[in-house]
Amino acid sequence: IKSSDTSSEKTTIKTNSEDSLAALRVSNDEEVLAEMAKLQETLLDTAASSEDKNNAYEKLLSINLNKGKETSLEELSTGMSKVASAANIIK
Repeated sequence: IKSSDTSSEKTTIKTNSEDSLAALRVSNDEEVLAEMAKLQETLLDTAASSEDKNNAYEKLLSINLNKGKETSLEELSTGMSKVASAANIIK
C-alpha cells in the first residue's frame, strides 16, 4: 500500500462592500437586460395583443424608473463613503 502526502494551500480572498455591491450590480444588470430584451420583443411582435404591448411598455417604464433610483442611491452611498473617509482622516 502506497501512501501519498497531498498538501493543499488555503487561499484567502478579502472583499469589501464595494466589491460585493459591484458583483450584485453586474448580476442584476444582466437580469434586467434580459428582461428588457424580452419586453422589447413583445413590443415589436406583430402578433402580440395591444394589452400585451401595453403591459410590456409599462414594465419597461418601471425598469427605467428603478434604474434611475438605483443610480441615485449609489451616488448617495458613494458620497457618504467619501465623507466617512474624510472624517476618519481628520480624526
